[in-house]
Amino acid sequence: MSKLVLFLVEGKSDKVSLEGAIRQILHSKNEPYFMIQSDLTSDNHVCPANVERVLLADVKNELWKRRVELKDCLEIVHLIDTDAAFIKDDALEENPLNYGVTYFTSKIVVQNKTRIVDRNLHKRYNIQALLDIDDLKGVPYRLFYCSVNLEHVLHNNPNASTIRQKITLSNKFDDEYSDDVIKFLNYMSSPEIMHFKSYAESWEYIKKSENALTRASNIYYAVTSYLDFLNK
Repeated sequence: MSKLVLFLVEGKSDKVSLEGAIRQILHSKNEPYFMIQSDLTSDNHVCPANVERVLLADVKNELWKRRVELKDCLEIVHLIDTDAAFIKDDALEENPLNYGVTYFTSKIVVQNKTRIVDRNLHKRYNIQALLDIDDLKGVPYRLFYCSVNLEHVLHNNPNASTIRQKITLSNKFDDEYSDDVIKFLNYMSSPEIMHFKSYAESWEYIKKSENALTRASNIYYAVTSYLDFLNK
């Protein structure tokens, strides 16, 4: 029996957008399984001291619903939104009339600057803690990102905010790319999205404040190892 490749994503829009294309990539040898998880990196109850324990518990609970065990997984691929967490505090502009967070090319307008400064710091610590994890009970684990978020990467729209808008965009992307692996890979490795030459470089890149608002993702590296024709 082929093993599962477990994809942890933050929401339904991630699953709808990516599952079709990734299933085409993995179909010959492995089965992708998408688990929708809340944003672990921003959760106030999660910190570097307990993030691995919380992650492992979430994964085990989800796999139990499927009646499979962790040992049935070949790899765990975890995809997060960076939310520009690595940006310098002075690039945050407070406007009490601004609802939520609005991303621009060189700044973020927020309703409460102190809250976002705290969130960003918390998120950075948790991201680094996740990057320090190599495996969960022997199953390889890797962390990937969308900057600023999924909609920024896939649609150049970092400020898509409503559920309806996100699902509409997700369905559009799925319709265009789910049946064309080469087109999907070309998109995810385009110069507008991939500003680096390796997985390690991708994290060095996004951790720099000047790149925090850049449209960027390292999703490409999550799937290329499963493409036989690319590895010959």
